[in-house]
Amino acid sequence: IINRYVKTHKRVIFLDYDGTLVDFKSNIEQATPDEDLYKILAQLTDDPANHVVLISGRKHENLQEWFSDSNIDLIAEHGAWQKTKAGEWYQLPGLTDKWKKELQPIMELATDRTPGSFIEEKSFSLVWHYRKVEPGLGELRANELMNTLRYYTVEKGLQVLPGDKVIEV
Repeated sequence: IINRYVKTHKRVIFLDYDGTLVDFKSNIEQATPDEDLYKILAQLTDDPANHVVLISGRKHENLQEWFSDSNIDLIAEHGAWQKTKAGEWYQLPGLTDKWKKELQPIMELATDRTPGSFIEEKSFSLVWHYRKVEPGLGELRANELMNTLRYYTVEKGLQVLPGDKVIEV
Protein backbone atom coordinates (compact mmCIF):
# COMPACT_ATOMS: atom_id res chain seq x y z
CA ILE A 1 0.00 0.00 0.00
CA ILE A 2 2.79 2.41 0.89
CA ASN A 3 4.58 1.82 -2.43
CA ARG A 4 1.38 2.40 -4.43
CA TYR A 5 0.60 5.50 -2.37
CA VAL A 6 4.04 7.00 -3.06
CA LYS A 7 3.85 6.23 -6.80
CA THR A 8 0.31 7.54 -7.27
CA HIS A 9 -0.03 11.16 -8.35
CA LYS A 10 -3.77 11.52 -7.87
CA ARG A 11 -5.47 10.05 -4.79
CA VAL A 12 -8.96 10.21 -3.30
CA ILE A 13 -8.93 9.37 0.40
CA PHE A 14 -12.26 8.62 2.06
CA LEU A 15 -12.23 8.88 5.86
CA ASP A 16 -14.99 7.80 8.25
CA TYR A 17 -15.50 10.04 11.29
CA ASP A 18 -17.18 8.28 14.25
CA GLY A 19 -15.41 5.17 15.41
CA THR A 20 -12.49 5.65 12.99
CA LEU A 21 -11.07 9.15 13.25
CA VAL A 22 -12.69 9.77 16.63
CA ASP A 23 -13.46 7.10 19.23
CA PHE A 24 -17.04 6.45 20.23
CA LYS A 25 -18.01 8.27 23.43
CA SER A 26 -20.92 7.58 25.76
CA ASN A 27 -21.92 11.22 25.22
CA ILE A 28 -21.94 12.02 21.48
CA GLU A 29 -21.19 15.68 22.24
CA GLN A 30 -17.75 14.62 23.51
CA ALA A 31 -16.77 12.93 20.22
CA THR A 32 -15.21 16.08 18.78
CA PRO A 33 -12.01 16.37 16.76
CA ASP A 34 -8.79 17.04 18.66
CA GLU A 35 -5.61 18.86 17.63
CA ASP A 36 -3.96 15.61 16.49
CA LEU A 37 -6.79 14.94 14.04
CA TYR A 38 -6.58 18.46 12.64
CA LYS A 39 -2.82 18.00 12.15
CA ILE A 40 -3.29 14.69 10.35
CA LEU A 41 -5.92 16.18 8.05
CA ALA A 42 -3.66 19.16 7.33
CA GLN A 43 -0.78 16.84 6.45
CA LEU A 44 -2.97 14.85 4.09
CA THR A 45 -4.41 17.93 2.38
CA ASP A 46 -1.02 19.66 2.11
CA ASP A 47 -0.07 17.03 -0.46
CA PRO A 48 -1.53 18.28 -3.80
CA ALA A 49 -1.94 14.65 -4.95
CA ASN A 50 -4.51 14.03 -2.20
CA HIS A 51 -8.22 14.77 -2.38
CA VAL A 52 -9.65 14.09 1.09
CA VAL A 53 -13.33 13.31 1.70
CA LEU A 54 -14.68 12.99 5.25
CA ILE A 55 -17.84 10.90 5.60
CA SER A 56 -20.03 10.99 8.68
CA GLY A 57 -23.46 10.26 10.02
CA ARG A 58 -23.19 13.53 11.95
CA LYS A 59 -25.30 16.60 11.26
CA HIS A 60 -23.91 18.88 8.59
CA GLU A 61 -23.90 21.74 11.10
CA ASN A 62 -21.41 19.81 13.26
CA LEU A 63 -19.10 19.11 10.33
CA GLN A 64 -19.32 22.74 9.23
CA GLU A 65 -18.34 23.90 12.71
CA TRP A 66 -15.43 21.49 13.01
CA PHE A 67 -14.02 21.37 9.47
CA SER A 68 -15.05 24.55 7.64
CA ASP A 69 -11.43 25.74 7.58
CA SER A 70 -10.11 22.39 6.32
CA ASN A 71 -9.33 21.71 2.69
CA ILE A 72 -11.60 18.64 2.52
CA ASP A 73 -14.92 17.59 1.04
CA LEU A 74 -17.61 16.74 3.58
CA ILE A 75 -20.44 14.22 3.45
CA ALA A 76 -22.89 14.43 6.37
CA GLU A 77 -25.87 12.43 7.58
CA HIS A 78 -24.80 9.39 5.52
CA GLY A 79 -24.97 11.30 2.24
CA ALA A 80 -28.04 13.48 2.80
CA TRP A 81 -25.80 16.57 2.83
CA GLN A 82 -22.62 17.19 0.83
CA LYS A 83 -20.13 20.02 0.53
CA THR A 84 -17.05 20.34 -1.63
CA LYS A 85 -14.08 22.11 -0.06
CA ALA A 86 -14.79 25.29 -2.00
CA GLY A 87 -18.56 25.00 -2.22
CA GLU A 88 -21.71 25.31 -0.19
CA TRP A 89 -23.75 22.59 1.47
CA TYR A 90 -26.37 20.96 -0.71
CA GLN A 91 -28.85 18.25 0.14
CA LEU A 92 -29.65 15.13 -1.81
CA PRO A 93 -32.81 15.82 -3.83
CA GLY A 94 -36.05 14.00 -3.06
CA LEU A 95 -35.56 13.62 0.68
CA THR A 96 -38.37 14.39 3.09
CA ASP A 97 -38.88 14.41 6.83
CA LYS A 98 -42.68 14.12 6.83
CA TRP A 99 -42.47 10.50 8.03
CA LYS A 100 -40.94 11.60 11.35
CA LYS A 101 -44.33 12.52 12.85
CA GLU A 102 -45.43 8.90 12.59
CA LEU A 103 -42.22 7.18 13.72
CA GLN A 104 -40.96 9.53 16.43
CA PRO A 105 -43.65 8.44 18.96
CA ILE A 106 -42.54 4.82 18.47
CA MET A 107 -38.95 5.79 19.22
CA GLU A 108 -40.07 7.93 22.17
CA LEU A 109 -41.87 4.92 23.66
CA ALA A 110 -38.66 2.88 23.40
CA THR A 111 -36.78 5.76 25.05
CA ASP A 112 -39.30 5.97 27.89
CA ARG A 113 -38.91 2.21 28.48
CA THR A 114 -35.09 2.28 28.32
CA PRO A 115 -33.24 4.44 30.90
CA GLY A 116 -30.11 6.00 29.38
CA SER A 117 -31.36 5.95 25.79
CA PHE A 118 -32.16 9.08 23.79
CA ILE A 119 -33.25 10.23 20.34
CA GLU A 120 -31.14 12.44 18.09
CA GLU A 121 -32.98 14.27 15.32
CA LYS A 122 -31.19 15.07 12.08
CA SER A 123 -32.51 16.76 8.95
CA PHE A 124 -33.81 13.57 7.35
CA SER A 125 -33.35 10.92 10.01
CA LEU A 126 -34.06 9.95 13.59
CA VAL A 127 -31.45 8.09 15.61
CA TRP A 128 -32.13 6.09 18.75
CA HIS A 129 -28.97 5.87 20.89
CA TYR A 130 -28.55 3.23 23.59
CA ARG A 131 -24.82 3.46 24.35
CA LYS A 132 -25.51 4.47 27.98
CA VAL A 133 -28.09 1.74 28.58
CA GLU A 134 -27.45 -1.20 30.89
CA PRO A 135 -26.00 -4.12 28.86
CA GLY A 136 -28.61 -6.67 27.93
CA LEU A 137 -31.50 -4.24 28.27
CA GLY A 138 -30.17 -2.07 25.44
CA GLU A 139 -29.88 -5.00 23.05
CA LEU A 140 -33.32 -6.30 24.02
CA ARG A 141 -35.00 -2.93 23.44
CA ALA A 142 -32.99 -2.37 20.24
CA ASN A 143 -34.23 -5.66 18.78
CA GLU A 144 -37.81 -4.81 19.74
CA LEU A 145 -37.49 -1.35 18.19
CA MET A 146 -35.88 -2.71 15.00
CA ASN A 147 -38.75 -5.15 14.47
CA THR A 148 -41.38 -2.48 15.09
CA LEU A 149 -39.68 0.09 12.86
CA ARG A 150 -39.25 -2.40 10.00
CA TYR A 151 -43.00 -3.02 10.07
CA TYR A 152 -43.78 0.71 9.79
CA THR A 153 -41.05 1.64 7.29
CA VAL A 154 -41.45 -1.13 4.73
CA GLU A 155 -44.00 0.77 2.62
CA LYS A 156 -42.51 4.23 3.11
CA GLY A 157 -39.24 3.67 1.25
CA LEU A 158 -37.22 4.18 4.43
CA GLN A 159 -34.25 2.23 5.73
CA VAL A 160 -33.71 1.09 9.29
CA LEU A 161 -29.94 1.05 9.90
CA PRO A 162 -28.51 -0.67 12.96
CA GLY A 163 -25.13 0.64 14.11
CA ASP A 164 -22.85 0.60 17.12
CA LYS A 165 -25.41 1.07 19.91
CA VAL A 166 -27.69 3.06 17.57
CA ILE A 167 -30.67 2.52 15.29
CA GLU A 168 -31.20 5.08 12.56
CA VAL A 169 -34.19 5.62 10.26
